[in-house]
Amino acid sequence: MYFGIEIGGTKLQLGVGAGDGNLAGLWRETVDVKAGPEGIRRQIIQAVPELLAQSKIDRAHVQGIGIGFGGPVDDHTHTIIKSHQSKAGTTFLWRSG
Repeated sequence: MYFGIEIGGTKLQLGVGAGDGNLAGLWRETVDVKAGPEGIRRQIIQAVPELLAQSKIDRAHVQGIGIGFGGPVDDHTHTIIKSHQSKAGTTFLWRSG
């Protein structure tokens, strides 16, 4: 199973599926721009277990995650450099380590 995450200017969407184009589950919520990048990160952390439970998928079966974002990212430092959709996404550390 695979996760797809789409970070938009007004909404955040997470989908999970087998990679065949059919979703086993979808989670969608409005982005709170005032909460900034931390707010988006909190929403994702909240959404993942909710979506897995809704879809009856064990976390151990997730093999990968794809992320869609409207702006340039730095793969080496794992940061979003600039958001073209939201003021919340400037210099946002995507993952640590």
